[in-house]
Amino acid sequence: MHTTETDIHPADIEGSPFDRDDWPETGPEPQARPHHVSEPTALADIAKAPEISGLLFMRGLEEFTGTPHPYDGKCKVCGNPLDQLWRQIDARLAPGWFPVTCCESCYAEAKEDPEAKRRNREIWERICPTEFRTEWDNAKGSATLFKRIIEWGAQWNVREGKAPKRGLVIHGDTGSAKTRACWHLYRRLLEEGVGTLFIEAIDLLDSMPQEAFHVPVLIIDDLGNDAPDFRKEQRLLKLLRARANWHRHVVVTTQYVGAALVSRFKQEATGAAVVRRLRDPFCDSVQARHADQGTVTTGADGRKEVRI
Repeated sequence: MHTTETDIHPADIEGSPFDRDDWPETGPEPQARPHHVSEPTALADIAKAPEISGLLFMRGLEEFTGTPHPYDGKCKVCGNPLDQLWRQIDARLAPGWFPVTCCESCYAEAKEDPEAKRRNREIWERICPTEFRTEWDNAKGSATLFKRIIEWGAQWNVREGKAPKRGLVIHGDTGSAKTRACWHLYRRLLEEGVGTLFIEAIDLLDSMPQEAFHVPVLIIDDLGNDAPDFRKEQRLLKLLRARANWHRHVVVTTQYVGAALVSRFKQEATGAAVVRRLRDPFCDSVQARHADQGTVTTGADGRKEVRI
C-alpha cells in the first residue's frame, strides 16, 4: 500500500529518544545492485512557479543529486520539454532540491482550476484503506497527536514556498493511531498540492519507487516491523541519506526508538546510520499515545480543530 506549539504536553515531543553519540555516521558500503524503478503513483506534485523564490538549475543537477529527473526532463501533463528541471523552496526553510514536474502553462492552468482540491481529495479516498477513511475518533487516538500532525502539515504553503524546517518521527505502541494520523496528514497535503508519497516500510524495502527520492514529503509507515536483508537495509539507508542531504522531508511512524530500532536491523552499523538520519536536526520526535482528554471537532471552514 502504496504545529507553532500550543497546549502540548512536553512528553508528546521528545528530542532525545534517538540520541546516542557513539553511533557511526554511515553503514557498510552497499554491494553493486541493479536500479529498481516503479511507475509513478498518484501524487500532487509541486511545480515551478514564478512567485516561488529560490535558486534554479537549468540542467545537470542529477550530477549533484545522484538521481535522474523523474520525468526525463519533460512536463508530466503535456509532455513538452521543461526549461527548468530542479528548484528549491525557500532556501532558509527547506534548502532541498525538488524536481520540477510540469511546465509554467500547465501549472498556471492548475492554479486556476477550482476542482483541483476536490480531485485530490478523491485521489486520497481511492488509495486510502477503508479503515482510515473515517473521521478522527477521539476514543481511538490522541487529539494531541492529531493536533501536532495537522499543524505540521499546515506549515506547507506551495505558493509562498514555505515548508516546515524538519520532518517527523512518530513513535508509540501499536494501536496509538500513528497510521491513522498520517493518512489524515496525507489528505491535508494532497488537498494543498504538496507532492506526497505514502508507503508502508515493508513495501518500500521490497521495491523502492524512484519518486521516493524526489517527492517533497515521503511518509514511511511502520518502520522496523519488517526484518530486511542486507541489500534492503542498504537501500533504505541510501534513501534516507539522500533525503537528509537534500533536506527533503520524511514522516516516519514506528514502534521502536533508539537502540530498539537499531536492533531491528541485521547490520547494527546500518541500523545505527538509519537512526542518525531520523534524529534532530532532520526530524522532530513525537510520541503517540492512546486516547487522551482532547477533543477533535470540525471548524467553520470544514477543517479539523483540536480542543485540549
